[in-house]
Amino acid sequence: MRTGVARGVGAVVLALWLSMPVAANADEPFSIEERITDRVDALGDRRGEVEEAIDRLFEDHRLDLYVIYVDNFSGMDRAEWADTTAQRSQLGINDALLAVATGERVYQLSVDADYPLTDDQLREIESEAIEPPLRANDWAGGAIGAANGIAATLSGQQVQAPEIVPGEESPSADGGFPWVPVLIGAGAVGVGAYAYPRARRRRSTSAGPSKLTLDDLAAR
Repeated sequence: MRTGVARGVGAVVLALWLSMPVAANADEPFSIEERITDRVDALGDRRGEVEEAIDRLFEDHRLDLYVIYVDNFSGMDRAEWADTTAQRSQLGINDALLAVATGERVYQLSVDADYPLTDDQLREIESEAIEPPLRANDWAGGAIGAANGIAATLSGQQVQAPEIVPGEESPSADGGFPWVPVLIGAGAVGVGAYAYPRARRRRSTSAGPSKLTLDDLAAR
């Protein structure tokens, strides 16, 4: 049980959902070792684009974005899954975690309670920069949109969706691929460098239904 002091409980949450069977392989929460963890090969040859967007965010604003792609959240509530993973990874006040379950087609954006953006700002980033590419199966675009959206908000600029490049609908449909760690270039800050309390709670801004269909998201 998490017992930190913070405003709100859980994580910033919105969802993508399609009626489809969930893969048998379950991905339990775990401690991440790199900025990008892609266990289902969702990024393919676009991993470098995601790295560049994350690097720019850190270089310009000293905020880190960690991205995870798995098949599913092992039957757990997505906020609980992302929060548990963030806590096990000792992510701190300047770290955001974007977790995407490609098989279930849901995602979770998790930030610290004291993250330097408001709930409304985070909701705008989700609706304008993360959800449009994910709806089009642009898995890399979701992460790029998150990094660029955070940077734009901090700079007082308008949040925009990245150029959308539709991808494979469910890259994890065959069970996924083994995760091969890839080291990030200069400027990366490993999660081990942080010493924030692991019990620190993550923030929740969700006020909507637990699962939204793609049609619902498009209508919004």
